[in-house]
Amino acid sequence: MCADYHARVVRSALWSAYGDALGFITELRDNRNGIVSRIGSDRATRTVPWKRRVGGRFGAEAVLPAGCYSDDTQLRLATCRSIRPDASFNVEAFAKMELPVWMSYALGAGRGSKAAALSLSRDGVTWFSNFYDSEGLSYFSGGGNGAAMRIQPHVWAASERALSEQLITEILRNSICTHGHIRGIAGAVFHGICLQYARLHAAVPDFEEWKRIVSGLSALVRNVEDDSDLRTFWLPVWEKNSGAKFYDACSAVQREMFADIGLLRDIHESGNKEESYRLALQRLGGLTESQRGSGTKTALLASFLAYIFRENGPEEALICAANALSSDTDTIATMAGAIMGYISNETPIHEIEDKSYIIKQAERMASIAVGNSTEQTNYPNLLNWKPPKTQQDSVVQGERGLELLVLGRVVEEGQKFEAKKTDVSIWQWLTLESGQTVLAKRRRKPFKIGEQQKVYIPMKSLESVRNTPITQVPLPFAPALKSLRADNQLPDIDDLSRRAINSQFDPAIIGEHILLLSSMSQGVEKAIAYAAIIAKARLARTKRTW
Repeated sequence: MCADYHARVVRSALWSAYGDALGFITELRDNRNGIVSRIGSDRATRTVPWKRRVGGRFGAEAVLPAGCYSDDTQLRLATCRSIRPDASFNVEAFAKMELPVWMSYALGAGRGSKAAALSLSRDGVTWFSNFYDSEGLSYFSGGGNGAAMRIQPHVWAASERALSEQLITEILRNSICTHGHIRGIAGAVFHGICLQYARLHAAVPDFEEWKRIVSGLSALVRNVEDDSDLRTFWLPVWEKNSGAKFYDACSAVQREMFADIGLLRDIHESGNKEESYRLALQRLGGLTESQRGSGTKTALLASFLAYIFRENGPEEALICAANALSSDTDTIATMAGAIMGYISNETPIHEIEDKSYIIKQAERMASIAVGNSTEQTNYPNLLNWKPPKTQQDSVVQGERGLELLVLGRVVEEGQKFEAKKTDVSIWQWLTLESGQTVLAKRRRKPFKIGEQQKVYIPMKSLESVRNTPITQVPLPFAPALKSLRADNQLPDIDDLSRRAINSQFDPAIIGEHILLLSSMSQGVEKAIAYAAIIAKARLARTKRTW
């Protein structure tokens, strides 16, 4: 059972990455000549090397290898890294570390996603308060598919018992980091539940199942109300700026999706499935600039594509999506590939960049789902973390060579591309120690890595360093480890709060405890709980002295 599930998750991950890579070739092309200029052919049928301008109109012309994937797979891998061994989502690390650093190596990213990531790099902005508004882009109008394209790992990593409410909550938290319009949020949840259905039933969901899923979107209100951060901080601001109650917004998007399902259902499956898919794009507005990137419409179109090609297999479906010019070729293909990969017995035969790394992350998600122990991503300490100030500052000079902040050491430097000789920045292919490759924008002479940007030993690893000399244990864990060695136990909130109270509320001890707890799984929640206990105890003792 475990081996079978691992294989299915790997196939889902590989077909989603392949769909992204194939559709990336034709993205934003509206005529066949544009495809010929990229790959020498007017139709994309397999992944091949090609060229693309990076860094905007005045950026550099870069050579992309066969199987090169876009922001869809990049952010899917970032989501994988942010999922803890207990399947919970480290949303703080994803929002404040993964997304700001991602901007330095993003390929094909939309303006909204980049604006959201830039906002998250600023002090005082949290995952649940990313209310950006600049240059015509607003968090509250962010209804695109940038969230839906990256949430598959939550389904891959969820245990069967945890599927449903917990899964929706994790998808909701991931989406809200960057998208504030209900279409972006609902599209992500709809796609996640469609993928869940494929997992549980080994079949592509049909029209009736889509309607059932859309009916269930009413539960989003309950998920928001059950999350203290969302209920207290996010929801009041969202309703004020949206000018509507969250329940009413959910109802409105449900009506839109029911109407779109009706339009798709009227399309009879003909012998020419590409014609049926093209008609679906036309009916839902998937060929127009205003509707092309809609979160809900993209999720529906991906499910429709998977459904009409359910007996043909994923390769034909993804070729169809990639060659539907003027549509969102890569995102629809990557989402359909994730669904179809769950039920396919085959893997892509053509190149996928970083295939081994993608498989490694997929296997880690599957291990989490079946309850096997896995590694946890080591992130810098969130309390000390300072995001890079500019896009080119994520590549830094470390003690052993170049590093990409958060993602780790560079083990191989590849081809460089530059826009102009006088520019202080270049784009360069970098291979990381993890096995992932990125085309990163970097300074010609990178800054040295700061102490606050280094990765420290996480608290779950304290057991392995109990016998290490204190002088060799990275701060801020040395003081805490010294006090814990005496009674040979890992930190517990009640025990730590008792120690702080017995110390007469020594600020140094309290600070150490907060740093300690914040580095554990669900660290922010534990640090808040600890602080509340200390504050109440301090207040009670202060009152007795009056």
